[in-house]
Order: sequence, then C-alpha cells, then structure tokens
Amino acid sequence: MKKYAWIILVMVMTLTVGTMNVFAQDDRGNISGRVYNDLDGNGVCAGTGEPGVGGVGIQSASIEGNQMAVTTQSDGNYQLTTVTFGTWTVRVVPGDGWRVTSSQDQQVVVNNENREPTGIDFCITQIQTVPPDGGAPIAQPLAIAALAGFGLLTAGFIVLWLGKRVI
Repeated sequence: MKKYAWIILVMVMTLTVGTMNVFAQDDRGNISGRVYNDLDGNGVCAGTGEPGVGGVGIQSASIEGNQMAVTTQSDGNYQLTTVTFGTWTVRVVPGDGWRVTSSQDQQVVVNNENREPTGIDFCITQIQTVPPDGGAPIAQPLAIAALAGFGLLTAGFIVLWLGKRVI
C-alpha cells in the first residue's frame, strides 16, 4: 500500500507542476513604433505620408534600471521585444546630420492591460547646412573665385602667346 501512495503522490506533484507552467503568465511585453523623416519639420509625422528612416537608434530604460537598444529597419519601424512590465522611457537617437522635431523621449507603461504598446513614434529631419548670412554654401563662392582666377590666368597666357607670334 505504501508503494501505491508514493506513486500517487509523485503523479499529483507532476500534474501540479505541469499545470502551473501552463497557466503561468509572463511579465513581459513588446514596444513598437516608427521613426519618420519629418520633411516639413513641423514635428507631426504619423499619418502624414512622410517616409520612415532606417538605421536610427532607439534606446529604452525602465525605472528598475533595465535597458534595451535597437535600430530601426529600412522602413523606420522598430520593436523592443520581451520588455519587462513597468514604466519605460523610450528615446530616439538620430545620427549625425539629423535632429529630432518631435518629443525625443516618451514614457510607456507595459503591464497586463498594455502588453503591446504601439505607435510610439518619433519625427526627425535632416539638418540643412546654410551659412549664417543665409546665402549659398561657403564652398560655392570659393569655387566661383577659383574658376575666375583660372580664367584670368588662362587669358594672360593666351595674350603672351599671341604677343610672341606677332613679333
């Protein structure tokens, strides 16, 4: 009889542990969004038809100190997967030549009611390199001066050459 009691006890424990794993909830979720090229620089991008930007850094940190980082896909989409429940700060980190036109940081809560927050979007725009006076880029006047100088030098050689032929 003792032998059967042990077998029954082992079976009950196995069923209990197996059932606990089936019904256990994972305290994780995903955060997703898109980084847009804000062509008009107004800070409004979602739903405007402006294109996504690939290769942009997205960083996130939770209040508990967890950190994650991803890079946007070629269409500007990103997804932070298996983030733990809690409050996260999601930040866009554009590369050189870009600036943020929307909020750079967004607070996101991931919990049982909000496991998959979407639409955590950012707008960035390319930095235009215009000189302080608002005129043409600095390289253009230098190129024009160089061409003018080369033209004068060439004209001088032609005059000298013609002068030698006349004499």
